[in-house]
Amino acid sequence: MSRVRIPGAGWLLLLLTLALLLRLPAHLLAPLLVAVSPVPCRLAATAGTLWSGQGQLFIHNGERWFDLGPLAWEFLPGDALVRLRLGDGRIAWTSPRNIDIDGIVLPAASVLAQPALGLSGGSWQGTLVLAATQLQLPPGARSAWTGAGRLLWQNAGSSLLADQPLGDYRLDWQWDGSTRPRGSFSGGRPAAIEASGEVGASGVQAQVRLYGTVASVLAPYLALIGQASGGVDGYHVINLPWP
Repeated sequence: MSRVRIPGAGWLLLLLTLALLLRLPAHLLAPLLVAVSPVPCRLAATAGTLWSGQGQLFIHNGERWFDLGPLAWEFLPGDALVRLRLGDGRIAWTSPRNIDIDGIVLPAASVLAQPALGLSGGSWQGTLVLAATQLQLPPGARSAWTGAGRLLWQNAGSSLLADQPLGDYRLDWQWDGSTRPRGSFSGGRPAAIEASGEVGASGVQAQVRLYGTVASVLAPYLALIGQASGGVDGYHVINLPWP
């Protein structure tokens, strides 16, 4: 078998091309990010290269822009295909079939007011934290990702609920790739709100207990969420079927 010989000039051209590719500026990632993102976003104040750089990430919720903080990225860092850092959080694409996410903090309004979610408008308050989340693509599967993780809603609230603080909530979820996500949630505000429930194939079922003056303020709103029943001693059962 004959070998292909590359003349010296060819090697020089190859090395120059490789050097140019490695030095591509970071701002080239901005249009790529806009093209693949499911929500409007932009990347500003970039520095570094396309392969290892940083910038400021912004996201739009249909009403206004949110500054999500500094985004840093590194492609092919050795132990992962891609490594991202957003603020103090991280996303690591550790293999073509595995993604790890932890500590990603987002303003609640930047997510909950996205038009695709179909939630009522209003100034959502607090922060959402993606913690201890792992996504996997099982062997043989092409697009049916599975996963499990934890979602925290800290200092929750909304202007739709008379600006009444709702407290902190935690959702532990699992997804097998073929059905809707499942999970359980709990949280509330001490001496005011207690909530817990399950997320299943048919929808969401929640049990909410309201105490004191909070009951008179928030109870009317519960009747607007799915099919609410109860109300005796501040205890409500809410069934919210999937659309």
